[in-house]
Amino acid sequence: MKFASKLAGTGIAALMLTVATAPAFALATISGVDQGPLYTPQSISAGGFRTQVFGGPTANATAEEAVAPLTAPGNFGNRPLKPIDPAQRSGGRIVLIFNGASTPSEIACTDPSSLGGKSADGPLHVIAVYCLGDRWLARGALSGVEITGPQDPAYASAMGNLFAAMLPMRSPDMPNGSNGQ
Repeated sequence: MKFASKLAGTGIAALMLTVATAPAFALATISGVDQGPLYTPQSISAGGFRTQVFGGPTANATAEEAVAPLTAPGNFGNRPLKPIDPAQRSGGRIVLIFNGASTPSEIACTDPSSLGGKSADGPLHVIAVYCLGDRWLARGALSGVEITGPQDPAYASAMGNLFAAMLPMRSPDMPNGSNGQ
């Protein structure tokens, strides 16, 4: 059973995760987490962590700055994300759309610019979709954390939680939680 299906079955609409910020705690809402039928940890490992960025976490952040503090989940070796040209549509990649659509969609793999994406100050809002060519493998959304920029530890922490929820080490649809081998 898929992770998202389990959440829907219990009536929980979103995961609430606590992210430490400098003076206090802020709540980040992670929602829309799902893995597609083609998801396996091996396909993520083989595809790597190239990243397309649309918009930005703050008004002045470049794509390079947006991904600089981010890494893949620990079960994928904490590898750094690497920004790539937003026009590329081949191979494995994470598509990040800041301050655009509220729900992650497979359209991020074929026409990500149609989902919006802009740079803005204020609470962090991002959808993330892991694509393999024009097919989505995993997706999720994050909102609600106030950040001062990509250098803010709350940013890396919240995004790390999103990636960990999206990219589990086990394939949810495999018998006995198999890791797909």
